[in-house]
Amino acid sequence: MSAVEIKDMIIVMQRNASHQHVESVVSHVHDMGYRAHVSAGEETVIIGVIGHSHPDQLYSLADLPGVDHLLP
Repeated sequence: MSAVEIKDMIIVMQRNASHQHVESVVSHVHDMGYRAHVSAGEETVIIGVIGHSHPDQLYSLADLPGVDHLLP
């Protein structure tokens, strides 16, 4: 794996993110050609992004409504 390639990323949604926000992020992940795994906790939803990518492509997901932060 090269220095600019990452394997997976976790998207942490804001506590007040709506179901529509989560579905929009999942749709964007799929549109980029990756798989998304949604895990809903009591207060926070996280979305695992599965697949190889260039970080700049996935970091653009941080700007979507409802996203709190990303964890590479």
